[in-house]
Amino acid sequence: DKVKTLISSFLNNSNENRGNIISALSCLFWNSKTAGWDYIYPIFLKDMELVRDVFLNEDNYLFFYDNQNVLKKLSDKDLTNFYRLMVMAFPYVEDNINIRWVGPNERAERIRSIALTTLKDRGSVEACEGLRQIVLDFPQYEFLRYHLIEAENWMRVVQWNPAAEKIFGFSEEEALGQHANFIVPDTRRSRVTPVMDELLAGT
Repeated sequence: DKVKTLISSFLNNSNENRGNIISALSCLFWNSKTAGWDYIYPIFLKDMELVRDVFLNEDNYLFFYDNQNVLKKLSDKDLTNFYRLMVMAFPYVEDNINIRWVGPNERAERIRSIALTTLKDRGSVEACEGLRQIVLDFPQYEFLRYHLIEAENWMRVVQWNPAAEKIFGFSEEEALGQHANFIVPDTRRSRVTPVMDELLAGT
């Protein structure tokens, strides 16, 4: 709360306190339980240059590189917005030599890549929904569709309660991390899979 108060006072005199704003936002992002995202995100949306200043700062970048677990603090929805913010602040540049999207510099590319991979690897319904929104928001980057496909193919169970254990006969230890269709008997999978695909596609 003290950091938030400081940030608010700095923002009132943003030209004079730019360095202090960057330091305070960085402190909140790295050290709060939820990366201070509910507070930070609206501020970042109003100032893409501030996003660049915070995440391309050498100390922040090196800390991020060494402490990628900070993204685990973010919910699937917040991680989706973090990645969208990174793309807005650091648009991809087409590399015609290697036929891929990169940059605009190594740091931005690395941060975006970590965020996208983290979201994809979660494999939850919410993560897939987030990736689907990302694909819609940035249709020019066709490679994002492959990340969505991969996430959907590896959609995993992230919660398992006693009722589910009773119904399906699997313990929490057995269920967590499994693909969501593991509860479907092999004899019915050919009928259920197309329905799941339609649900994931939003049709």
